[in-house]
Amino acid sequence: MAKNQKTDKLNTLKILSILIFRDGLYFFISENDKKISSFFRRDFSSPKTPEELLTEINAVFKYDLEEEKLKEISEIKVIYAHPYFALVPRPYFLEERLSDYLKFNTKIISTDQLTFDRLKNLNANMVYVPFTNINNYLFEKFGTFSYTHAMTEFIDQCLAQTDKTTTEVYVNAYTSHFDLCVVKKEKLILSNTYDYFAPEDFVYYILFVFEQLNLSTDDVNLYLSGEIEKESKLYNLLFTYIRNISFFSTPHHLTIEDEKLKKAEKHQYQFLLNLITNENHLRKA
Repeated sequence: MAKNQKTDKLNTLKILSILIFRDGLYFFISENDKKISSFFRRDFSSPKTPEELLTEINAVFKYDLEEEKLKEISEIKVIYAHPYFALVPRPYFLEERLSDYLKFNTKIISTDQLTFDRLKNLNANMVYVPFTNINNYLFEKFGTFSYTHAMTEFIDQCLAQTDKTTTEVYVNAYTSHFDLCVVKKEKLILSNTYDYFAPEDFVYYILFVFEQLNLSTDDVNLYLSGEIEKESKLYNLLFTYIRNISFFSTPHHLTIEDEKLKKAEKHQYQFLLNLITNENHLRKA
């Protein structure tokens, strides 16, 4: 019996997935891409710089995650969720021109190492800034790891789930920003990220998108995921103006063992759990 237990332990692939965004960090430990055995999150009262985020990540490794668990980690996946990205159609994409795609909406410094993801369900690439200081720190601590941008997965999942005959709006909310996609008959019409500081900001930007694209607030379906609850002021204010609101969730094929995740609403970590088991967009560092 002891021999079998040892063999099972050796055959278990433990993966640490880290979501990094400006006002929070999520840490998932999964086993063989089949179950989530551990989850930890750290929230900030205000957005952090890349330097401050690195300090927070180091603190989590030092004080919050058990050393024994970290020793068992065999693979690292990093997901960046920030607004420093640009979606570029592949027919117009040149890898040597990455900075040109970002320079009009993102302040780029000389030490930034730009990269891109290839979307699966759209003929486009996601160009973005992986935080160099964090990548270097993780490489020194763990060796080779994989990373991607959260918006890449969000767009691909929206396109995969959309109805073929209608226009649908998808919103994935974080603490102080949200990602939004508009899909019409399987075609991406708009994708963007919006900062918000109050529920009124949140609702304003969504309604602005509806207005600019001439979408009916009575007929178009709005799907929500992430940091938003049905009892929240965000939801109640949004429902004042938009009638067809649903929480978006799709099967992620993971068994949840962590008690905190079991208690969370299914839509809260939906896109992240799907991303954890998805290898299509991950880039090696």
